[in-house]
Amino acid sequence: MQLAEAVALLARHQYDDAWGLWLISKEAADRLAEFEPCDMVLLLEAVAGMCVADDALCRGVAEAVAAKRGAYSAAQLAEVGSALQRMGYAGEVDTWQKKTILGVAITYILLTVILPFINVFIQAFAKHLCPFLEAAFAKGLGPFLEAVMEHDFIHATKLTLMLAAITVPLNTLFGTVAAILITRNEFPGKVLLLSLLDLPFSISPVVTGLMLMLLYGRAGWFATALADGGLKVVFAFSGMLLATLFVTLPFIVRELIPTLEQMDLAQEEAARSLGANPLQVFWHVTLPNIRWGLLYGVILTNARAMGEFGAVSVISGNIIGRTQTLTLFVESAYKEYNMPFTVVHLGRHPKPKDLIGKAMYALGGMMRGLGTALDSIGVVVQGPYARHDHLVPNTAWMPFEANADIKPAAGAQQQVPFNPRLRESPALDIVAPLKKGSAGFVAPNAKVIGNVSLGSQVSIWYGAVLRGDINAITVGDKTNIQDNVVVHVARHSLTSAPAGGPKPTVIGSAVTIGHGATLHACTIGDGCLVGMGATLLDGVVLEPGSIVGAGAVVPPGAVVKSGEIWAGAPAKLLRKLSAEEKGFVAASADNYAKLATEHRIENGKLFEEVFLDAAIAEEREWRSLTDIDLHMGIARDDQTQLPTNWTEKYIKEVPVSLLRPGVDTEDTIRAKFEKVIRDAQDSICAAISEIDGKPFHQDAWTREDGGGGITRVLADGNVWEKAGVNVSVVYGSMPPEAYRAATGTAPADLEKAKAAGGRVPFFAAGISSVMHPRNPHCPTMHFNYRFFQTEDWNGIPGQWWFGGGTDITPCYVVEEDLKHFHGTYKAVCDRHDPAYFPKFKKWCDEYFLIGHRKETRGLGGIFFDDLNDRPAEEILAFSKDAVNHVVEAYCPIVKKHMNDSFTEEQKQWQQIRRGRYVEFNLVYDRGTTFGLKTGGRIESILMSMPLTSRWEYCHEPAAGTPEAEFMDAARHPRNWV
Repeated sequence: MQLAEAVALLARHQYDDAWGLWLISKEAADRLAEFEPCDMVLLLEAVAGMCVADDALCRGVAEAVAAKRGAYSAAQLAEVGSALQRMGYAGEVDTWQKKTILGVAITYILLTVILPFINVFIQAFAKHLCPFLEAAFAKGLGPFLEAVMEHDFIHATKLTLMLAAITVPLNTLFGTVAAILITRNEFPGKVLLLSLLDLPFSISPVVTGLMLMLLYGRAGWFATALADGGLKVVFAFSGMLLATLFVTLPFIVRELIPTLEQMDLAQEEAARSLGANPLQVFWHVTLPNIRWGLLYGVILTNARAMGEFGAVSVISGNIIGRTQTLTLFVESAYKEYNMPFTVVHLGRHPKPKDLIGKAMYALGGMMRGLGTALDSIGVVVQGPYARHDHLVPNTAWMPFEANADIKPAAGAQQQVPFNPRLRESPALDIVAPLKKGSAGFVAPNAKVIGNVSLGSQVSIWYGAVLRGDINAITVGDKTNIQDNVVVHVARHSLTSAPAGGPKPTVIGSAVTIGHGATLHACTIGDGCLVGMGATLLDGVVLEPGSIVGAGAVVPPGAVVKSGEIWAGAPAKLLRKLSAEEKGFVAASADNYAKLATEHRIENGKLFEEVFLDAAIAEEREWRSLTDIDLHMGIARDDQTQLPTNWTEKYIKEVPVSLLRPGVDTEDTIRAKFEKVIRDAQDSICAAISEIDGKPFHQDAWTREDGGGGITRVLADGNVWEKAGVNVSVVYGSMPPEAYRAATGTAPADLEKAKAAGGRVPFFAAGISSVMHPRNPHCPTMHFNYRFFQTEDWNGIPGQWWFGGGTDITPCYVVEEDLKHFHGTYKAVCDRHDPAYFPKFKKWCDEYFLIGHRKETRGLGGIFFDDLNDRPAEEILAFSKDAVNHVVEAYCPIVKKHMNDSFTEEQKQWQQIRRGRYVEFNLVYDRGTTFGLKTGGRIESILMSMPLTSRWEYCHEPAAGTPEAEFMDAARHPRNWV
């Protein structure tokens, strides 16, 4: 049959004979191989013009064209393809262009999505796949399981799922309704509405978070309304939900609008004409037509909700364990380098020389350039020309060459194995801490690796890298290394090094290294300054008191003399230093040392403390001194501006005695006890200052009622975060409630005396001390010795008694230390009464019990109170002996442990135990409650509180840990001697 005959038959055929029409088209389809492209187009148009949709015919045409693709031109192929599309055929004519584009797309997806995804699982699970992959793929399943079982990870997962579970349904409902309303209606402002819906696409997520902060923060528009309603948006789940809803708003509506615009409205109109309500129309007509667009929008919304970073990071505060989503958790773990991250160093020699080698090397570099997830695969492709290190990435790291003949110096301090071929990663898990007792600062993201020695008051600022894995690095006191400085990672020619191996880098004291400088194998004397971006190469020597200008490149082996400034590239002598410039270098070192101390303190604070500091500062800004005085009821002297109506008045010089002159003479118990406690204060403070290296600050004060006190505090020391030794000698009168607190009991006639009115006259003298060390391996120590006496009052005879004791509060159980401490006080007690120690030790365990937790504050000591069962002189002698053995019992333990290394987890445990210390002092301690009720000096009363503390919800240490051993000792007091 000729094509013309087939077309004529089809044209003459009547529509009521569909069977005959099908037979003709079927016969034509069987002979398609004989047709030219133009004939096929005519056949397709004839069939289409008679309203016949024959998929078999269309498919046959497509297959016939594909079989003879080489005989057709591109224009002919395009003509057939258009005819097939007019027939409604979904397939396309297969061309080499289509296959090329498809191949490029698949390759791109493979490199950017599939391979990185597979690589993650390989690095997490695979072991020993093959020898050349083992270095990159040997993590194992253990680290993955350990990571996903962490409390913070589980909390982040729950929070992420909650956000997605709320965001996706809400935006699905909103997007569907909005899309239907926009496509089915015309109204003023439609274009503006569409633009507003696209707003989340055009605004940075970080700006979105900032916008929410400005609206709902403490200084925002809605701050007052939120505070009145007790609602919180910033740093809370509600704020994170708002941010997620905003950034995911457009996805569904933008997917549905094109689908709804292309949809034929006839079906919806037919359904309405048959009486269907809007919901039935949507469910049975609209939804089936838009279901794939809706599903795609839901997938995009869920992906963005679970993966949102910028806006959620800003509004949530990224608080670990509270407002951290999975995305923020991963980012935080990456910054803390809790997960492996690879950085590759490419050796300058050898390099690939053959064409294939160069091609493979370039291909590996391209793969690694696509992203860090492909880094390991790039290493494998580059083969022996790449080096794999588990180190923190830093763009300033530069390549270096290796010499197999170079060996480390004999007897040299070598923290990591020296591998001359550099084919394996060195074990860089040794990080040099600051010297104990140093007030220095190492920024959280600075990296100090390997054989590095840091002096006191050193500051290593943000992004700086000190690599001691190749050569040793020594940094002197009060030296500051500023942001992004790199030491030991510039080019270093091991081939030119002496036989002893590469030279160390030695940086002296009071040196300032400017931002972005690069140092290698050089020596810098005291009091030098290296400008920003300067480079000091191998063998450079800066003599003391010299300067290298910004951006200078000092060539290898150059010597910069004292008092000279070098600049340029290569650097040369510019001029001599002026006296003003020499003073600037010294002042710079001092200023950075002070700044480092402030940063160290601020970085050690918890989030809540920083937030509280900000709130206090904000309040002080609007409150003038006059406002504060009016609020506190303070009157000031017009000339000196010192308070005139405080209970305590500060005095410059401490009198010989704080007793009332002419009343209490030297032969009284009061005078003798005052001498004991003042002598003890002097000797104990001297011993503590000698260990810490920092003096106590002293305040002396008197009271209008008589007496006074001497407060000595050592704050932010090298060994102790806070230590105080207070002496007070006080006369006064107290309400009956304070009398009950001071005695611990109430006489039978106390209620009768209270009815008679008046206050109880008293005398109280004592010495008290609490010392909170920095190192969690050093124990906190407390002692208190006091003498108390009341006058006759409303028929109640006067009373006197002694009280006091010394107790220790470690964070960990070290039996040797506890035997020494308890043994010292057992010897003291035995000299006066063998019954004292077992009695006072048991009394101590019972007194320092935190009743609501059923655990003791510490691990015991001695404690006694209301002691008046023998002559006062005997008890005075015992108290004197006990207070004079504080140094012997405590200081050797601190000296033993003050330089012990500790982890962040151990520091957090110390903070938790300090929280228990605060609980006891504020709830149970009789001295604290007595001082507060008698109007005592608040600063002295609360001196015992630690500088920082921590509370965690339902915290319980894991079984078998040192922390669990301590809890067992606190819940079941032991006899240590």
